[in-house]
Amino acid sequence: MRKMMSPRHGARPSFARLVVGLVLSGGRTGTTLGSRFHADVDLEPSFPRKGESMAMGPRFRGDDEPAFRSTFARFIVGLVLSGGLVACGFHLRGQADYAFSTMFVSSPAALPITTELKRSLEGIGSAQLVAAADKAQVVLDVNSVEDNKQILSLSAGGKVREFLLTKRVLFRVHDNDGKDWLPTAEVLIRRSYTYSDTEALAKEAQEQRLWREMQTDAVQQIVRRLQSARKPVA
Repeated sequence: MRKMMSPRHGARPSFARLVVGLVLSGGRTGTTLGSRFHADVDLEPSFPRKGESMAMGPRFRGDDEPAFRSTFARFIVGLVLSGGLVACGFHLRGQADYAFSTMFVSSPAALPITTELKRSLEGIGSAQLVAAADKAQVVLDVNSVEDNKQILSLSAGGKVREFLLTKRVLFRVHDNDGKDWLPTAEVLIRRSYTYSDTEALAKEAQEQRLWREMQTDAVQQIVRRLQSARKPVA
């Protein structure tokens, strides 16, 4: 039991205590010092009564509970609406919308870019890939893929200091009548890297990594640029 400290009989509160009380109570007259402990969150620990579970974290006042329920309700509604939009075919950011519904990819299977291109089109493209050109609305022809490596600079001693890698891809989109939906277009990717004979193995690994990155970059550019393909005017 805490001992209650009662003021001495006949003692009056000092002027300083009255001023402090007014400041802590927000200037409201008739407010006791104890009211300053009433805030949005109780500072003193709350122990559960019999039959109640212990709540973790600060307690919310009763007038804050409707706001909490409203926020939670808006969160649930947002999830439901986003799920409905995806189910209805709403395309999220990052997907490619095309003017054609089906496509056949005409590219040699031996080319490394062919597999990655098909996988990317199936993943983010709005058109369905078909197995035969005669069943497709358009045909994507990958006419050529050229990889070139050349010396970019030499050291003072005449040794190679930098290499330049270049990937060039030509592609075209047309229908089964030979009419262009997208005339022959070019994708050109360049990367450079420094070279040293003392780090030959590490530089070779770096070169292979750059080639893979350049291929991915070329695929992404093709997927985006296919969005500009349009049905030819009769």
